[in-house]
Amino acid sequence: MIRRIAHAGTARGIDGGLPASQFEERIRMSSGQNTLDWLRADLFQVDSAWSEETARGFRWWPHRQAQTLEVIGREAGPHGAPADLVLVRTELLRDLDLDEEVLAVLQAVALRTAGMAGPVYDPARRTLDLCTLVRVYADNDAWMRRLLGLAAMLQIRDADRGASAIAEAVGAMPAQSGHPQRGARAQPDSLIAEALLRLDAEGRAPSRWPGEELVRFAETYLDQSPALTGSGNATGFTAEFPHGKRASSRCEVATDQTHPWYGHGLALRQRFPCR
Repeated sequence: MIRRIAHAGTARGIDGGLPASQFEERIRMSSGQNTLDWLRADLFQVDSAWSEETARGFRWWPHRQAQTLEVIGREAGPHGAPADLVLVRTELLRDLDLDEEVLAVLQAVALRTAGMAGPVYDPARRTLDLCTLVRVYADNDAWMRRLLGLAAMLQIRDADRGASAIAEAVGAMPAQSGHPQRGARAQPDSLIAEALLRLDAEGRAPSRWPGEELVRFAETYLDQSPALTGSGNATGFTAEFPHGKRASSRCEVATDQTHPWYGHGLALRQRFPCR
């Protein structure tokens, strides 16, 4: 699904309607900010020469496309604990006019290559970005930051490798840009490049998921709540879960389906009834 957003020049209605300046002050000491700091300094080790500050986070150029990481809001987490909304956004296309024909092409690409990000269209800027949004709070920060880091890395990979082909298919331009002072980055960030090589190698290897553990999971959990029905074997399973008052939603998990970009792994597809 292609998400559409309305362009806004100032922050409005965030964290109970706080003015942007007060909201920015509040996030400086928050779980979301801790996550951004860890991603920037520890995981990606972002070179300050290829980054810049934003009001709620930072933007950097791992290669030809800019990636922005920010805390964009706050809401209540489990049991009312404060939680931050952390957004990772990587520029993909510019000069894009989203009509029905283009939308059909983009949706087909998104469904076939779905990963840990979704395409979001901004009609005011005529851009399409890859976006991942998570809710971070004290109890999940330790593992959520790692998951978000992987999502951010895959955004970099997908934008760098897929932008030109997608742009050509829909009559747009790859959203390539340069640092305001240093200009275009000719070579990708070395740490990111090494990590992506490892991901490529992982995708070429057989999936780690099939086997006895998957069989035991299917035998143990698919005949009890919350599953309504289910069946599986060493390569995957299918289960129906409640959806609303009367409908059900099908979950399909497979280890024998290869992702066109990521290779071998675990394919997860959730189907929802639409009327």
